[in-house]
Amino acid sequence: FSVNLKKPEEGKLYAGGDYIGDVKNGVPGASARVNSSNLLGSFVSSTKTTEPSEDGEEATPLGFYYYVPQSEQVDGSSLMVNAESMDTESLIDKRRRWTYASYSAFIMSLPFTFATTGSYVNSLNAYYKGYGTRDEAVKKNNIRLGCSAVSLVTGVVWVANLVWYLHTASKVLPVKAKPASEKDIQKAREKSLLIAPAATDKASAADKSAEKDKASDTDKASEKDKASATDKAAEKDKASAKDKSGNKANSAGGKASASGGSQNGGE
Repeated sequence: FSVNLKKPEEGKLYAGGDYIGDVKNGVPGASARVNSSNLLGSFVSSTKTTEPSEDGEEATPLGFYYYVPQSEQVDGSSLMVNAESMDTESLIDKRRRWTYASYSAFIMSLPFTFATTGSYVNSLNAYYKGYGTRDEAVKKNNIRLGCSAVSLVTGVVWVANLVWYLHTASKVLPVKAKPASEKDIQKAREKSLLIAPAATDKASAADKSAEKDKASDTDKASEKDKASATDKAAEKDKASAKDKSGNKANSAGGKASASGGSQNGGE
């Protein structure tokens, strides 16, 4: 059966821990061959997030998990996974920090609320018993209301962050692959056409360009060496011809000298 992404993006698909194929331009999924119970798979996106670490910056790939129930593992069937790649670890950590911070703010506001409420009750009782003033009771009531409002707001923010944190943590759970029609597969295929050409293709083109440049440099170096060798040979031939010409001149001079000596001796 085939596993396809409803929101295709460039990356690698795995099924049961085994690599089954790439999601790339024009290809929204891959085929899997299994013979087991429920299948757990994953998708690792080519997109990565960069986060600071002790050693500098660390790149974390995005992705998600999915599972295929045994009942859906039918020969020739097409399945669709509706999930979005994300760095769940980073998101959960971020939401956890916000939840703890809002919880701390809520807890820190409670002592002020309790204290001001007790002070207001005491001033109200004093007013009713006749040894307190109404203005003092109203003043302390306003302070109590302000502190209570702060506690209420921080409490609502904490509950909202807690719900958001639990929702984010649930995204770690695998997404169920559901049966898909041919129309759904065609839509996913059309969306996959929006994916930029694979980085491997770009790397291959870059390698070919580098090889071409290297070959060009090699040819230029070969031509340069050949020209240099030709120049050296020409200089060597020229020097040899010059030496031969000198030797010939010397030989002619020696013969002329010998001829002159012979004539002088005859006389």
